[in-house]
Amino acid sequence: MSELLTPAIVALLGDLTNDKRARRAQKAITGRYGDILRGWLGQAELVRARLAREIIASRLNTRNGGEPLRELSDSECWAVLAEDPRPAVGEVILSRSRTTSTYNPVGVFQAGVIPAGARFTRPSNPAALLPTEEATYTSTEAVLCSENSTSVSGSDSAWVHTQTVTVPVQADFAGESANTPEIYGVPLSGELAGQLFDSGQPEAERFAVATLRASGGMLRITDDQVLAFAVAMAGGIDGPTEQSVVAGSLSNPGVRFVLTAQDESRAVLQSFCADASWAMSERFAAALLQELYDYPWIGFGCRVEAKRVINRPVNLRCPVVLRGKQYDSNRADITAAIREKLVSYFATRPDFHVWRESALGAIISQADRRILACPSVDVLDHGTSALLSEPAAQVPDNSPSVYRWFLAGDGLDISYSIG
Repeated sequence: MSELLTPAIVALLGDLTNDKRARRAQKAITGRYGDILRGWLGQAELVRARLAREIIASRLNTRNGGEPLRELSDSECWAVLAEDPRPAVGEVILSRSRTTSTYNPVGVFQAGVIPAGARFTRPSNPAALLPTEEATYTSTEAVLCSENSTSVSGSDSAWVHTQTVTVPVQADFAGESANTPEIYGVPLSGELAGQLFDSGQPEAERFAVATLRASGGMLRITDDQVLAFAVAMAGGIDGPTEQSVVAGSLSNPGVRFVLTAQDESRAVLQSFCADASWAMSERFAAALLQELYDYPWIGFGCRVEAKRVINRPVNLRCPVVLRGKQYDSNRADITAAIREKLVSYFATRPDFHVWRESALGAIISQADRRILACPSVDVLDHGTSALLSEPAAQVPDNSPSVYRWFLAGDGLDISYSIG
């Protein structure tokens, strides 16, 4: 701004010299002349701010947001997301068992129908590794349950017959709260919210919820979501390529994260998707895959498989060297800064299925200016505390799922020293 005002001040001073020039210069700074110049300065600042907003609004970056980002995504990348809230969809796997003296699987159970409208619930669990709220679900289709068992185990004296059925469900309310992220080693539990046709049978032989899985619920579109879709569209509109599968997946508002990997042994593209809660149900994955074929985002003769993402918690153990003894009393603040950076590292990268010890060490070293160095980092399994090796960057062929690594809430163990 000072460069814009300099010619005006030079013109005011003209050919004046000595005291006259000094008095005129004083008037240009604090007097009536200065009022006019400051007015021009305010106008120039408004113009510069408007130009800056226009420049930002023409770029796909994190500083652009709101309506300008949506207009840019629409006009330049044809990337428009539906804004309507959506409920989570998924499936409930019910199981019942009965012990008999015969292996014959026919006529073991009471036959019946689980009607559309059957109710299920998932209790809240705020202490979980990924905290969840209470959510309710309703079945969307009637499911016929036969008299026959689907599996038999045991011996001649006691045969255990088991019957499992899958019931498609939808959350009763829109939003992410009904999504069910799958955590490594933790069952996706749920409960019946009413009675089924087998309520008259002994409790041990009634249906119970074995697994409740739902995903794709969302309330509103975020700027990060619009930006990711627009960037994917920029490379995905040129043909039925791998990038078009990413763009097509992100065109569904319920999808937030996509990882693709070639299965060269079977000539199939593996697509691992997750919603905002890092969840993916089989029913939502099947519907998403159908959308990709219908548009079509997938070219003629191409094959794509939609697969799940499993969240795997880890603990981190590391030594941290501080720059001086005066920072020794700030350990709590430094630990909070390190945790924030690590959580972001695991959550925001497109290659969420890998981590590297060197990258973790660099992030910890740069998390706070009071940190001098982080010589090493050990990544441990949260459940067993076993030391983990760095995962391979290449996803194996015909992999049913990939891990999304994340830092457990109590999984940061730092030993501080003074440099």
